[in-house]
Amino acid sequence: IRTFLFCYFRTLSCCSYIQGTTLPLVARWLKLDEPEQTSTVYPIEYQPVAGMDSKLTRMIIPADSAVINRAIVDLHLPDKFLVTLIERENQFTVPYGGTVLKANDTLLVLTDNESLTSVIERFKLQVLDLE
Repeated sequence: IRTFLFCYFRTLSCCSYIQGTTLPLVARWLKLDEPEQTSTVYPIEYQPVAGMDSKLTRMIIPADSAVINRAIVDLHLPDKFLVTLIERENQFTVPYGGTVLKANDTLLVLTDNESLTSVIERFKLQVLDLE
């Protein structure tokens, strides 16, 4: 039985060594060695409803935007453009009219295509994927 146990553990340690040294090579070969992309989890969900022409859109305020240091109410946004959430420095804020926007703020807005296009052109905002 000692010979069996010796052979068993010897085989087990050899297999572990071979797997341990070849695993990174195989992962690179299969293109699985890239770090996992983390996506932002928002504290809000959106479920599209038939007949509603609005969609949830994620936008970022670039450094050269005309909205920087201005309150939402002062922007005179279209009626169908609702800022529902602001992400600033990894913190989420539910905005109100007096909320002042900053460079690099990420906005979640509920809007239709016409209003979205109007705001993008007027304020130089960038649309991002929702992730």
